[in-house]
Amino acid sequence: MGKNKFKKTTKQAVEKSSSKSSLPLFAGWNTKESAWFHALLLSLDATPTSKALISSMIKFSQMYNPLVASPFHVDFTNNLEYKNEERAGRRARAYLYRKDLLKSVDKNGNKSLVLTTRAHKIFYQEYPLSKLRSEKWDGYWTVVMYDFPENKKTTRDYFRRKIKHLGFGPAQESVFVSPLKLPEAIQSLIEGEEIEPQVWVLRCKRVFGLTNREVAGIAWNLEQINHLYKLLLYILPKIKKQRRDLLGEWKKYFLALNLDDPYLPKELLPTDWLGEKCQKEYIKLSPLGFIKDLLHLLK
Repeated sequence: MGKNKFKKTTKQAVEKSSSKSSLPLFAGWNTKESAWFHALLLSLDATPTSKALISSMIKFSQMYNPLVASPFHVDFTNNLEYKNEERAGRRARAYLYRKDLLKSVDKNGNKSLVLTTRAHKIFYQEYPLSKLRSEKWDGYWTVVMYDFPENKKTTRDYFRRKIKHLGFGPAQESVFVSPLKLPEAIQSLIEGEEIEPQVWVLRCKRVFGLTNREVAGIAWNLEQINHLYKLLLYILPKIKKQRRDLLGEWKKYFLALNLDDPYLPKELLPTDWLGEKCQKEYIKLSPLGFIKDLLHLLK
């Protein structure tokens, strides 16, 4: 989520988060931190359920290994949940099958649930930068610079939204960067909107005076995201000991934050990046994986 969006929602978010959520109060987060999280929760609530499910299933591939229906399950609170979990599983699977996002595959006598080609396509459209987690980055940045007159404000705003969707982050007010090779996509956008005089596209090896990690940190506000991961990790042990009733709320806060994570390759993340560590803690709390913890998104 961009810095400007956080600033615009800070005042309203502070009021709403303090009245509707127990976690910020228990954790002792300041007003700015609470507002950041609330803005992320709003974004999560506005995200189509199918996209949230796909994102989590791909990011947490460990969570949808072969699933076996059973009459009961012992969850992290040591309570038997019997048939409720089985019904919840059937409901989640039916939803995903209906959307053509999930299919069953028989492998070595075990039935596994895997995402369809359509689901992966949706994921990579939402998280184009994730391609670099399986492909080696060539070390070049694609840089887009633009300067629109005020009478083309609508075109400028549309252009900004489109390049963000293509995997660009705002390094400065009118400068966007991406580690992806996107000359054809950008060219089609520029020519289609007839804005060649207003937009320059460059490919460069480095940004003078900044490391690649610093460029990525500025463009995707990684310091703030990492700080929020740190807050969640810090408060989790205290929740487990004193307020286990807040575990569900903690998990939703994590999902909201993780949905905003640009999913950059490790070489562009801060060396102290806490995203994966926080993800592991979430998985530990979720023995049934996405079936149990994302089901509430359907409500």
